[in-house]
Amino acid sequence: MKLLDVKERWLMCWLMFMGRGVTQAVRVVLGALMPFIAADLELDHQEKGTVLAAFAAGYMCTQVLGGWAADRYGGRGPILLALGSLGMGAYCIPWSADLFGANGLSACLFVMGLCEGPSYPSMGTLLGRWIPAHERSKAVSISDTGSSLGSMLTFAVAPPLATLYGWRTTMRLWAYACLLSTAVWYVYATNGPDECIRISVRELEYLRQHGIGKAPHHDKKGRHAPFPYALFKFSQAWAVILAHAAFNFGRYFVYNSLLQFYVEELGTSAVAAGQHILVGQIFDCIGKFGFAPFADRAIRNNPSSRTRVRKVISGTAFVAFAASMAGLAVSYSVAAATCWLIVAKIASSAHVCGFKSNYLDLTQTHNGVLTGVGNMIATFASTVSPLLGGSLLDGSRRGWESMFLTIGLLDLGAAAFWCVFASGDGIDDKVLAAKECDSPRTVTEDPESTTVVSPAVGKARKSAAVV
Repeated sequence: MKLLDVKERWLMCWLMFMGRGVTQAVRVVLGALMPFIAADLELDHQEKGTVLAAFAAGYMCTQVLGGWAADRYGGRGPILLALGSLGMGAYCIPWSADLFGANGLSACLFVMGLCEGPSYPSMGTLLGRWIPAHERSKAVSISDTGSSLGSMLTFAVAPPLATLYGWRTTMRLWAYACLLSTAVWYVYATNGPDECIRISVRELEYLRQHGIGKAPHHDKKGRHAPFPYALFKFSQAWAVILAHAAFNFGRYFVYNSLLQFYVEELGTSAVAAGQHILVGQIFDCIGKFGFAPFADRAIRNNPSSRTRVRKVISGTAFVAFAASMAGLAVSYSVAAATCWLIVAKIASSAHVCGFKSNYLDLTQTHNGVLTGVGNMIATFASTVSPLLGGSLLDGSRRGWESMFLTIGLLDLGAAAFWCVFASGDGIDDKVLAAKECDSPRTVTEDPESTTVVSPAVGKARKSAAVV
């Protein structure tokens, strides 16, 4: 008998909350510690931009491969590899920096990015295997809030710890947290309901009733299915991909560089700046849990409203984020900047009910591939963001204003594209039909028939004739 009657699908969501939290914490701790690292290694603005971009450059290289592997074999393995490798890499960062300086630091971060790349699309695959349509906003909000909480605690705790004990010790503490989460994932995570030995019969029947079927990677045909190129013929797939790219471009500039804005332009210390950024992260967490119940309720009451719900939420969020960037561009006080940061974080949090849940709406069969391609392009955007910042931020106020306004204009364009092309309807059937149209055609062996059919249909007809 179980000590606690825990629904396994929500246990998986909380495991993803933990996994996203520690991976995001390790990823953004570099931004929180950058003032200490830059002073220690004597990095200029260009070198700081290169170091901040190194992780993202490696991260985007394994997104599609990781998502494809997760669709074929399940998401648990790629996530375990990502967590363990990330923890080991974070532990080695101080040695790399001491031995090889900025180049060693960049190389270590690049390898860490390569190893973590499969984690995000693999988590998307797991959510698709576990969560019904009317619970997706809540599930994505739980998973994504782990990312916000990891960032929040990092910016609150890392600068004071680095002040007291140095940035090297602080970095290794984050490595230990990542390795501990790897052990927890190894014990409790499963690829889907049909692999979980702890799931109750009642919950399994509930998931079956709401369209959560046998995982494709358990079927031989699913394991050996070709890459779904047809997925990217549809505008709704590109709507979610480009929305993700615009979101990441602004988000990671805020994560990696806003602390420098507080220090250089507003005259605060790194510790004080981390506390102000913490306020924004708190509102980010509140927003993610606050929006999700309303979105799920609207979809549960009227399933046909899913497209409208996704469009309204993410479209409004992009416009609000653009407004917050314009506000930061004209902020000359810490109070004003923090108020606009709160607006930006609330707007960002709403996307868990918009384009982030839309990945699960569009496809279950190929969710890992779609999420992998989307996050790869989004990661490229987050790589460009600090590099562009490094070239625009020349130590003057005008550089910061130019960067903020660039992000705002990009978000307005993303809002327009999203509202025109996004859809909440699944495209798996359309992808299958497109693949069949693109597949080689063959003629059946019936001499009286001239019907041209696909190889799969011809084989099925011949089997039926034998029977």
